[in-house]
Amino acid sequence: MIEPARPTAYSYVRFSNKKQQHGDSLRRQVEMAERYAKVNKLHLSAQNFRDLGVSAFKQRNLKQGALAAFIGAVRAGTIEKGS
Repeated sequence: MIEPARPTAYSYVRFSNKKQQHGDSLRRQVEMAERYAKVNKLHLSAQNFRDLGVSAFKQRNLKQGALAAFIGAVRAGTIEKGS
């Protein structure tokens, strides 16, 4: 019996400043995404979106960062509906 394809999940990781790069934030967020995908039986895409050291206070991540790229890919249909 063929198993139906699992929906795809995309990971978005962000932390506000470069100092956090030396901490545990990246590892924790990546692990949380992996755990979420596993628990919810999702395929976690190798394509991930990261705004490392990009503050969201003035919406830089939304205007020009990886979050903007993700939203653009969704709107362009590059990221499949239902993912």
